[in-house]
Amino acid sequence: MLSLAAGPERVNDACLGIHGADDFMETMCHKESEEYPGIDGKPKSGMIFTGLDNLGVLRKALSDNTTIKNADDVGASVVIPERDEKGVLVTMSDDMVDKLEKLKNAYRYAGALKKNQEPPIEYLEDFEEVQKTFRAPSSVIAHPFNLISKMKEVIADPELATGASFYQIVEGQEETARKVIEEFNAKKIKEERKYVSADLLNSGLVTEKNIKSDDDGSDEEKVRGYEVSVEAALIGSEIRIESTDFKTQNTFEEIAAKHGLDLDVHDSPKLAAMIENFKDEMAHPRGMIDEDTKSPIVKQIIFCDMLGLHSKIRRLLQKRCGISAGKIVIVTGQTNNTPEEIQAVQDGFNAQGEENRYQVVLANEKAEVGINLQKGTQAIHHLTIGWTPDSIE
Repeated sequence: MLSLAAGPERVNDACLGIHGADDFMETMCHKESEEYPGIDGKPKSGMIFTGLDNLGVLRKALSDNTTIKNADDVGASVVIPERDEKGVLVTMSDDMVDKLEKLKNAYRYAGALKKNQEPPIEYLEDFEEVQKTFRAPSSVIAHPFNLISKMKEVIADPELATGASFYQIVEGQEETARKVIEEFNAKKIKEERKYVSADLLNSGLVTEKNIKSDDDGSDEEKVRGYEVSVEAALIGSEIRIESTDFKTQNTFEEIAAKHGLDLDVHDSPKLAAMIENFKDEMAHPRGMIDEDTKSPIVKQIIFCDMLGLHSKIRRLLQKRCGISAGKIVIVTGQTNNTPEEIQAVQDGFNAQGEENRYQVVLANEKAEVGINLQKGTQAIHHLTIGWTPDSIE
């Protein structure tokens, strides 16, 4: 933008003799190698912008080449469209609060180690427990992005933070559950992970191997990691699967449906609050097709960037709200990737009457751009909210 306003030569000179956008990034932006969630929900490794270098040079370049004014300076005003917003206070369980406190204490202890300082001895026990649970090095535990990510999981759903998926079965279906588990385990599903818990490491389901750290696939981009053989097990009236991968969950649920196994799931305080809001919207139709026409169908959108929760949310909508599975469509980087598929979701959601296919869209950031879901939409539920500046904006 500076180059467009003042010309590239002037900007290059003002910014320590850079040449182009790549040079600007290298000179002015501080980057670190971090793991971050991709749009498909899987962790990726890459260079993350964490701050600015040469801030004095950048300030001078801006002041010499721009005139900054606010809305009052130019006699304009910023108008925010009217909308009803409802924030819901969720009370966490004592166990959730305890988990969060341990994560914070472990972060403080690891942070001191990273700075070569004497770590607070009172946090040692929590640090060792977190390290055992996630098998992550202290440098990862000490990173604020890792802390935020783990805390977000605990707040959204403590089960997700365990790295496993859980299903409840009704009494009398134990034999059917065993058949489903046997068929699922026979598929021998394997997943690559950078870290695994100590319990999983000792389970006999894990082998060490070189795994890709990003999509490059070159030998230089491989790191030491683990290959996990994903298995399901029946423990009392609960089935545990050692995965939170959306595709793996779908595979298990399809087998369960084929055998007629009735699955249910637990909800967390946050999920329960979202479901109550959803049911309240269902009970009070107010969506508009246009300025004069009310929508006879209560259409709602749920944003959740944790793909491991999508299957659970879909099942909660079916069990608690009476929404049929066929009326729920999931839009993520793992599904609906082509323009034709996105258009089909848009048309199916916006349609009315018998032509309407979807009443609920459950999505991550994939549905934030490039798709119009406004026709008759009554409510948007933000189960998770991005914590980076661009996400907040």
